Amino acid sequence: MGGGMDMGMMAVGGAEPVARLLLGQLMRRQLSHAYLFTGPRPQAQLEMARQLAKALHCDHPDSRGDCCDRCVTCRRIENGNFPAFFVLGSPGESIKIDEIRSLQQFLAVTAEAKTKVYVLYGAEQLTVQAANSLLKIIEEPPGPAVAVLIARHRRQLLPTIVSRCQEVVFPALSPRQWAQELEAAGIPSTFAPILAHLEMESDEARACLESDGFAEAISLVIQWGEEVVRHPVSAMTTLQQLFQSGREQWAVDLLLLWLRDVLLLQNRQDQRLAFVHYRPQLEQQARWWPQESLLFFLDGFFTLQRLRKHHLNMQLAVEELMLRMPR
Repeated sequence: MGGGMDMGMMAVGGAEPVARLLLGQLMRRQLSHAYLFTGPRPQAQLEMARQLAKALHCDHPDSRGDCCDRCVTCRRIENGNFPAFFVLGSPGESIKIDEIRSLQQFLAVTAEAKTKVYVLYGAEQLTVQAANSLLKIIEEPPGPAVAVLIARHRRQLLPTIVSRCQEVVFPALSPRQWAQELEAAGIPSTFAPILAHLEMESDEARACLESDGFAEAISLVIQWGEEVVRHPVSAMTTLQQLFQSGREQWAVDLLLLWLRDVLLLQNRQDQRLAFVHYRPQLEQQARWWPQESLLFFLDGFFTLQRLRKHHLNMQLAVEELMLRMPR
């Protein structure tokens, strides 16, 4: 392809080191039988796994061994109708033993391609029974196969599975790079820096903007930031509105991000703002907020983020913080 636009693995944004590693192994015929892709960008990791499958089976690979992304085989893999490429799992859904049985069937059936590639998307959601069954498949696949497990952190998986995979850590994007990727995917520039700081990829960001009243939530967060220091009773009502309409999952993240930006402005570190398009409101609140109160809430919100997996009632927890706020 020389000098043209990158295709295949090299085209996966912000993951060129990973692409070079995998292409090097592919060219030397030293691909691992199982990879664990870790990092905060599961969509990019899934795309890399798909491009790896294309490179393995491409009709016209380039000089680096990367796929052409145009041939019949590449298009079939892209469209999900190639019998040697299999993806199971979806974000937030448990991967159960029945899905591992369907994986066993996929691996047992003779396919037109020599090497099969299977992907476990959201591998941290494996049930214990499913994980143990998967372990046997990784150890003794019924034929040539490459497994790709996708998870945010290796510690979310059983150590016995991690030890049998080659971990490939995807480089983290800076919030600015992440925002640029979101804007390139069509996310409005007003919201892209905020969604980037929340580590939402394009599909999740799009769904968030379409269904969850994101713009309204930002207005409520700004309103809460004003009221909690000036009109605490009104702030309780605003908080209740913020936690409505399926926004519970990221309401605390938005509150934390807003107060972080207020603190950054107080300390004249405005180059790292997430709410960059709401600067007048930030500057106003930076004059109102006592730093002791800001630090109190930031510490409380960080604690709530860590406790999220315990299914706390986040709204009640924030209300309790408001009652204990130093005046």
